[in-house]
Amino acid sequence: MAKHQLFFLCFFFLTQYLTLTSAKTTAEVALVRWKNSLSDPSSLKSWRLSDAQSLCSNWTGIVCDNLNSVTNIDLNNQGLSGTLSTLDFSAFPSLTSLSLNINQLQGQIPPSIGNLSQLTHLDLNSNLFVGVIPAEIGQLLQLEYLNLYNNDIADAVPVELSKLLRLSYLDIGSNKLSSPDWSKFATMHLLTHLNFGYNNFNGEFPSFLSSCRNMTYLDLSNNKFSGVIPESFYTSLPKLQFLDLSYNSFWGHISPNISKLSSLTELHLSSNHINGSIPESIGSISSLKVVELFTNALTGRIASSIGQLKNLNGLDLRWNGLNSINISKLDVSQNHLSGELSPYFFTNWTKLTSLLLQDNKFSGIIPLEIGNMKALENLDLSTNQLSGPIPPTIGKLGNLSVLNLFSNRLNRTIPSEIGGLTFLTDLVLYSNQLHGELPDSLILRGKIPDELGDLSSLKTLNLSSNYLVGDIPQSIGNLQDLEYLDLSANNLSGGIPELLGNCYDLISLNLSHNALSGKIPSQLRHLEELRLLLDLSSNSFSGPIPQLDKLVSLLVLNLSHNHLTGRIPHSLSKMIGLQFLDISYNSLSGSVPSDKIFQRGLFIGNPDLCGIALGLTSCDHRSHKKHKDVLIAVIVPVVSLLLIGACVVTLLLCCPMKKQNSAYTGSKYMGNLESLICRMEGRFRFEDIIQATNDFNDTYCIGRGRFGSVYRASLSSGHTFAVKKLNISESSNFLLKNRHSFEQEIKALTEIRHRNVVKLCGYCSTKGSMYLVYDYAEKGSLGKVLYSEMSSVELEWETRVAIVRGLAHAVAYLHHDRTPPIVHRDISINNVLLDYDFEPWLSDFGTAKLLSLDASNWTSIAGTYMAPELALTIKVTEKCDVYSYGVVALEVMMG
Repeated sequence: MAKHQLFFLCFFFLTQYLTLTSAKTTAEVALVRWKNSLSDPSSLKSWRLSDAQSLCSNWTGIVCDNLNSVTNIDLNNQGLSGTLSTLDFSAFPSLTSLSLNINQLQGQIPPSIGNLSQLTHLDLNSNLFVGVIPAEIGQLLQLEYLNLYNNDIADAVPVELSKLLRLSYLDIGSNKLSSPDWSKFATMHLLTHLNFGYNNFNGEFPSFLSSCRNMTYLDLSNNKFSGVIPESFYTSLPKLQFLDLSYNSFWGHISPNISKLSSLTELHLSSNHINGSIPESIGSISSLKVVELFTNALTGRIASSIGQLKNLNGLDLRWNGLNSINISKLDVSQNHLSGELSPYFFTNWTKLTSLLLQDNKFSGIIPLEIGNMKALENLDLSTNQLSGPIPPTIGKLGNLSVLNLFSNRLNRTIPSEIGGLTFLTDLVLYSNQLHGELPDSLILRGKIPDELGDLSSLKTLNLSSNYLVGDIPQSIGNLQDLEYLDLSANNLSGGIPELLGNCYDLISLNLSHNALSGKIPSQLRHLEELRLLLDLSSNSFSGPIPQLDKLVSLLVLNLSHNHLTGRIPHSLSKMIGLQFLDISYNSLSGSVPSDKIFQRGLFIGNPDLCGIALGLTSCDHRSHKKHKDVLIAVIVPVVSLLLIGACVVTLLLCCPMKKQNSAYTGSKYMGNLESLICRMEGRFRFEDIIQATNDFNDTYCIGRGRFGSVYRASLSSGHTFAVKKLNISESSNFLLKNRHSFEQEIKALTEIRHRNVVKLCGYCSTKGSMYLVYDYAEKGSLGKVLYSEMSSVELEWETRVAIVRGLAHAVAYLHHDRTPPIVHRDISINNVLLDYDFEPWLSDFGTAKLLSLDASNWTSIAGTYMAPELALTIKVTEKCDVYSYGVVALEVMMG
């Protein structure tokens, strides 16, 4: 009997040993097979079958129990790329933790993952997984931690997830998941951390959340949830510390029962449709540190109880209106909050690091007590109705890095104490009423204080659109980190400080619309980083244009409306990035250089300037002018008699043709146009156009309109043009209408020079037809591209924005940079052309009307998109174009 028992025991232990050995071998093989399927398994060099005996000791990321069974696979951030399809999960019956987060694993999560019956921890976050969450995950009944954050998983959340009753941590944020039947999840009482943010969930607030009484973290942000937040939610989660419901469509009031969330440290309700006032009870949540309620429809004053939140370090109430104390961040911006800012708030908010109240309706003064907020780093009170002076106590905020007070009604002077904010990077005070209109004894206080030169960390300084007077301080040149400087639209005088050339990092410089005088300092040529904007227009600068050849990346250069003299320096051609050049209305002389970069410039208003640019006479014509004057003085007396005789003969010959040709007698302007057009572009003959289009054969027709057809003409020289042919009808009324359209288009286009307006290259009137020759737009009309099958591919969001922006520049140029202004009257998607790079060109000026500043401008109805005021009053104003532009912009964005 004893022998039998001994044999049985030996057989039992041998069986167990063989079973464990078999399992161990299976795990090794499964791991190596999966490793070999990965694109770059270099981080798993220790995984070798030849070293199988060290599986539990030396293999990267592998942990075993006392029986040498694999219990933990941790390959966090190992640069793994591949799929999980070849990993045999059945080889790991004892696995309790699987962490593959922060890799580049892709494909679907295999359903076989449900075989890991002992798994308690599953972390696959920050990979490239697609497909759906497999329903088999619901078989992992021991699971306590599930993290699928930041993948590309789609479809509805499987209801099988509700079977995971032990689950306390669930993060499926940043995917493309949609809503299941939330009522099925009512049994998940142990949840403490839940992240549903950045998905496609919709419908009402998930009802099961009210049963999760142990919840400490809840994020439903950036979804499509709607409806009201239920009262039961406020009263059922006493342990909740983090709540983020922002960027949804929740509406209704904030319940006074929010005070029941007594452990709350962060509250994020921004970008919803929440209305009403902020409840006073919010001030009783003493643990609050961050409050964000911006972009809602909150009204009333800031709840005074918020001033009691002494732990507050952030308050963002922009686009709203509110009151608080213990927070570190308070953001109620972009609401409809009103009332004055109580000194009480600023006395208690000593821990606040961010205070954002912009885009509301706050009024009154900025209290002196704001100087108590010593921890403040970001202060934004912009776009409100605040008045009075900027309190000098702001100079006590030694940690402040951003100060935005723009678009208010602040007056008096800029306090010199701001110069003590050594960490300040952004000082933006534009669109206020800061001025120097004070008694004579205090007039110096209305200037820009020299102390601003002490702001050594400053990157942005914008004091534009105020009433500042005096000189620009030389100390501004000390701001060597400065990138954006805008002092435009003030009453500044004197010259530009030479030390401004020390601001080597300057990207944008705008000093326009002041009363500055003198020469432009040559030191500006050292601003090598200036690459966006140099606007010195509408001042009183004199002297020659300085050498700016080092500003090679500059995009916009505006020196217009000054008293600059001399020639245009050829060094400007080195500014290869220049997109817009305006040196009009100065006293420049000589010729415009022929480089391509000058073809985009505006030079009008310089009487002694010549060249091929629009509005200038040719230099050849100018050089022969004196010689012609002499010839005319000699020849005119002799030729006068011959001209008189010739005129008589011409009249006699034309009399029989008068009736026949009366239908297309041009205006006096037509004769002037011919010479102007020929001077502007005389490098091809009309015969070349006829030859290129095979005498306007229909094969070359690319469009037809009310007044004729448009043809594509590719000349032997390599140039391609679009030719508009206007046919003359036998009807004299229609002919006169064509003639008027023809003349209007030529008159408008010969006076226009803008990169977003189609360029007129020539014209001709012959054989009963009239022709306009334009630059050819490779992509055709905006309407054609917008409604083509390839529009979704060709017209990406950035391209659409660029088209709308370019068209806006063209309309602004016609309305504000032309004297008199030009109203196009027919801005539509079919009258906007696109070149090869999708750059928009506004075309078809046949209905354009030059606005006379002293005329009534009544006309007949015209246009595709008719503004209501034109339809009702038949009165032409710039608003007609603005309306049409708005319709086109909507079509571009929504089409």
